[in-house]
Amino acid sequence: MSVAVLGAASSAPARANGDPRTTALKTVRLGVSYAISLENNAVKQEKAGHNAEAKKELQNAVHLLDQVAPEVKSLTPPRDFNSWALPNAWQKLSSTFGGVVGTDERALTSSGSSFVADLYVADHFKQEIYNLVDNEIRRPMCAELINLRGPITVNGVPQGPSQLSVDVSCNRPEKKVIVVVPTVTVVQAVPDGGAMAVAVKAANVVEVDLNGAKSGGVTIQTSPDATAGAPVDDLVVPIAGDSHDEYFDEVM
Repeated sequence: MSVAVLGAASSAPARANGDPRTTALKTVRLGVSYAISLENNAVKQEKAGHNAEAKKELQNAVHLLDQVAPEVKSLTPPRDFNSWALPNAWQKLSSTFGGVVGTDERALTSSGSSFVADLYVADHFKQEIYNLVDNEIRRPMCAELINLRGPITVNGVPQGPSQLSVDVSCNRPEKKVIVVVPTVTVVQAVPDGGAMAVAVKAANVVEVDLNGAKSGGVTIQTSPDATAGAPVDDLVVPIAGDSHDEYFDEVM
């Protein structure tokens, strides 16, 4: 099952500001940001004919990148990452960073248009890295609850179907939640909590209208009954501002 939250920015489970991953994210963001500024200055110096000054700015940028390299290596894909649906930016982070450093080092031995071209290429990939870590730092945080309730039994005989509830709670207003149950068919869906309404969009897709509420969800009846232990991928999708999707690897 996949759950998508469509809001003003992407969402994720709560993470303490002082944990190692957050510290690494902020270190990389700061280092890459300064490196971008230094290399922009290097391009200006080179275009003004000040090659020595341009190389000095670039050397300082490369030094900064060397300092944050251990933190880059520590940033494996988030635990809520789902490789089949996310862009592979997290998977290729280390190789992207290595390419940036390599391009910068090559620029140290060039000049003129070649120097500028190398820095433009490196800047593009630095921006990718910056956006990747910045999105994870800035996004609002959501928690989710998945509850599978089996039917009441009488003398061992089930009386009615099981019910699957999916609810989210976020620290900012959200617009929609999209619930996908890939292995079953949705028979009935009713809103939970702050949800305004639900609509079955396909055999296994339910759209939940939060309409600016911070929490809410849906209770679903399926055919066949949803079973415990099935994988659950909670997809969090921004509606504006970011391009980063987020997932939670869960089970019912």
